[in-house]
Amino acid sequence: MSTLPKIAGKKPVSPYNTLAKEFLLDLFQRGYSETTIKTYGWHLYQLCAWLTEEGYSEPCKISKLVIRERGAFVRAKYSPATQKQNVTVTKAFFQFLVDEEICAINPADVLHFPKVLITEQRTFSADEIRKMLESLDDSPTDIRNRAIIVTFLETGVRAAELVGIRLQDIYLNKMKIAITGKGGNREMVYLSREAKKHILEWWRKRTLIASRNVDNLFVAIGGITPGYALTTRGVRTIIKNVGDRAGVPNASPHAFRRSFATLRIKLGQPTRSIQHLGRWKDLKTFERYTLVLTHDDEFARQSASGYSIVSNLYDSNFKKAEQT
Repeated sequence: MSTLPKIAGKKPVSPYNTLAKEFLLDLFQRGYSETTIKTYGWHLYQLCAWLTEEGYSEPCKISKLVIRERGAFVRAKYSPATQKQNVTVTKAFFQFLVDEEICAINPADVLHFPKVLITEQRTFSADEIRKMLESLDDSPTDIRNRAIIVTFLETGVRAAELVGIRLQDIYLNKMKIAITGKGGNREMVYLSREAKKHILEWWRKRTLIASRNVDNLFVAIGGITPGYALTTRGVRTIIKNVGDRAGVPNASPHAFRRSFATLRIKLGQPTRSIQHLGRWKDLKTFERYTLVLTHDDEFARQSASGYSIVSNLYDSNFKKAEQT
């Protein structure tokens, strides 16, 4: 049985089918996440289909001009963010062929990355989070859903990381959970008392629901796979349904990750601390997530007032800080 996840799109024909499989297997072996492999696979399948349709059946004879034509096709069809992913995959695929000594050169070196503008992304307000939590009752389903929301909000985990949490990964006494992060890295996220409380409440219910030998923390209740581990798709559906019920539109798991950052900043937590807890290695990504704060007038007013230099000129703590 293949270890690769199912890739959307039409499967490539020879010789690209074998080369694409080898490339994706290499990504899997190097620890790339299932989500990343699916994304790379989709772009790769699109590339292989285009090359086949254009009559280029020998990858090692593809010229830089052909790759530039492909780049122009992608630019005309997709958004800058999707273009960037496509260029990344195209470069990586041909470099793989070079590294494996299948081809002599990487013609995709001529491709340029498009400029992707930083745009404001969906976050939740405190009021929206209150509405979602207050819409949940004490049924096993909503106890689970509440634990999911609180875990998202208090740890900043991604959907794929959340569904991968196993019982043996949870260290409640130490207030932390071991997760498999991006690139397959083993990382730690830390729990608040609220997160610990709601995880424990769900854990007790889960004992009566989870199927035998299933050790994932979050499992399905009802549906076609009751008692088995939730999938990222299932979590997205859960969050959307909770949002719709609470009157909160466009609710998604990743909006909680962004809100993990923005709401902690509003609470006064230092941004460096938030970046560390949220495991953002790239400061630009962290800044993009918190861009929404630049349009929050109330936050700006409170910051201007709360951190007023003039108001604190004669404060003893301010004087001490200046002297150190």
